[in-house]
Amino acid sequence: MNLIYRFSFFFIGISLGLVLVFLSLKMRENPIEFDYFPNSRVKKQFLKKEIMLSEKAICKMNCHNFDTLLSDFIMRSKVDFKKSKIRGFDLKTYYLFFSYPDKNLTNQSYLLFQTNDDSINLIDVFFDFSSPFYNASGRPLEFNCQQCY
Repeated sequence: MNLIYRFSFFFIGISLGLVLVFLSLKMRENPIEFDYFPNSRVKKQFLKKEIMLSEKAICKMNCHNFDTLLSDFIMRSKVDFKKSKIRGFDLKTYYLFFSYPDKNLTNQSYLLFQTNDDSINLIDVFFDFSSPFYNASGRPLEFNCQQCY
């Protein structure tokens, strides 16, 4: 058997194997997720567990009408491991920075989480608006929530 026949059998076998693996993984009810990077693992942990919200965070989110977008904020965010206090602490603190172009939020907006072995708490939310919101009349919206800050 010469070299060309060997390579042809090899590539036919590889292609059939790839097709079988692709079809078997695509037919699953729950797709397989690969969260190898620390950023993805932290966000997945936050989305799996129930998050307890502090009064300050609830007040700020309600004031700026962001009360239903917490999971979306978590998915769009990036964990700042330099600022977070993780190693050597029983109560771990995570800073998740996010930008939300639809809501005029810049990359300086972040969520402050504290995690224990069994609970996740959203301690505070910091919003940094790149430009003011405008209502239908063209004037900037006023946020009257001084009690939150």
